[in-house]
Amino acid sequence: MRQRGRPTDDEKPRELVAGAAFRRTGEVWQIHWDGASVSVPDSKGMRDLAVLLAAPEREVSVLDLVETSGGPPAAAAGGDLGERLDKTARIAYRTRLADLEEELAEAETNTDSGRVDTLRREREFLAAELAGALGLGGRSRREGDPVERARKAVAMRLRAAIKRIALASPTLARHLERSVTTGRLCAYRPEHPIRWQL
Repeated sequence: MRQRGRPTDDEKPRELVAGAAFRRTGEVWQIHWDGASVSVPDSKGMRDLAVLLAAPEREVSVLDLVETSGGPPAAAAGGDLGERLDKTARIAYRTRLADLEEELAEAETNTDSGRVDTLRREREFLAAELAGALGLGGRSRREGDPVERARKAVAMRLRAAIKRIALASPTLARHLERSVTTGRLCAYRPEHPIRWQL
């Protein structure tokens, strides 16, 4: 979400320090921003935004955001099922990928198109499996990780909420894209202090 960079003069919310409002009325959110009032339909992403706007700079767990919007309690999240690929499997996949490169080069040299196609398919499969099993920094992903599922769901619904807001208020959407960070912990970090009326 956050694309840190210097905002242009028209994006700096200096006059919005005390005049921003984000309130839910039934199935609609009434938003006041940049001197204009707009309405946006309720959604879990809008509720997530309200939680973040209420506590600027504070990191909020995605499990707490899921619970706040009507999901299961964060305490009931439970554990995971272990690594998608254990260390032995990761080493075996990498070794096989190296072998495949050699076999592929040999098959291409011999113009064995059937073998080339077979080797390429196997290489693509193994590369995709490794990519799916590894996260940032090459860390092993966990299967059935409730925090990972919540992270994906919250990021998706925050993006959808900001897209909906963009239809009514592009300047607010740009501000939120720059100020909302997602991950296992989410936060609203505006460049300038803004007192939201919630």
